[in-house]
Amino acid sequence: MNVTTARHDSLDRALFHEALAGLCRSELPLDEALRIASADIEETELRRKVQTVADDVARGTSFDEAYARHCSPRADHVAIVKAGIACNDLAGALEDVAKDERLSTELDDELDRALARPLISALVVGSVGLVVLLITMPWSALQGTMSSLDWPLASTTQDKGLSNTAWNTIASSALACLVILAGVVAWHLRKGRRGILRLPVFRKLLEQAERARFASTLAMLLRRRVPLDRSLEIAGLGLSSPRLREAGSRARAAAEDGARLAEALGQTGLLSDDVLFYVSSAEALGDAPAALDQLATIEERRFRRHAHAATRSIGPAFEVAIGLVVFVFALAYLHPALRLFAGLFGN
Repeated sequence: MNVTTARHDSLDRALFHEALAGLCRSELPLDEALRIASADIEETELRRKVQTVADDVARGTSFDEAYARHCSPRADHVAIVKAGIACNDLAGALEDVAKDERLSTELDDELDRALARPLISALVVGSVGLVVLLITMPWSALQGTMSSLDWPLASTTQDKGLSNTAWNTIASSALACLVILAGVVAWHLRKGRRGILRLPVFRKLLEQAERARFASTLAMLLRRRVPLDRSLEIAGLGLSSPRLREAGSRARAAAEDGARLAEALGQTGLLSDDVLFYVSSAEALGDAPAALDQLATIEERRFRRHAHAATRSIGPAFEVAIGLVVFVFALAYLHPALRLFAGLFGN
């Protein structure tokens, strides 16, 4: 699944959860609400799964079981829905899931704009520039050298012509293979941009996005009264950074040993040290989820600020690269004309 398809699927899931939450508040039968909510889903596979859930619910299957089986691949969303049912607040849980889907989509879009597209553009521009340089600069001299060589089998003019044709074919094929290879690599980088974003130079930016998602998910789970150790375990499933995943495991282990939320999160790096006092003070007042929501907002704003800064610095660099390629193209076209004018005025 490529990035664009994943984005549309995530937006479809957010729209579905929002619509279903509103229908649940109108006290419609759940199977009927599911069928109505599926009408606005553009993605065919997701629509089919929602209709399957509606059929299962109509046959007596519990919604959380059918939802986990067909609708959501994410354990944290399944846990939020189950906790919402246990608290008799399914609509609120569905709204939380929709909020998380939209947040994930927005943060992924920021990552895509800031990093993935410029990197792929650099690959394409570099390959095109290399091809242009091979064609415009050493090509004529190299072809002339190859034509002047005394090939053992090229004893006649016809044989030399065949040798030149063979050389042109081989060289052109090599250049075509280079362009095709660059396109294939760019396509796979586009599909797997997470691999790009895991590079050490971009790791901090990716971790900021994951911290925002982690705090938001943890707040949703704690608001539904999911036990702290289980909440930390579920929220940690969305962490792709090995360092943050290890920190999440340490926080869960501390919670299992009886540590409170602020104590479990301390010294783990999951949240910035300068904002952990929000958690400690809110936990003392019995409102830790509200503090985590504030932390998620703070981490999200920091991430967006750094992503915009990266875009402002990376973008002009690639614009210069594109300008150089355009200049080489223009020079390739103007060079014969300049030589012609030089010959005319020289005579």
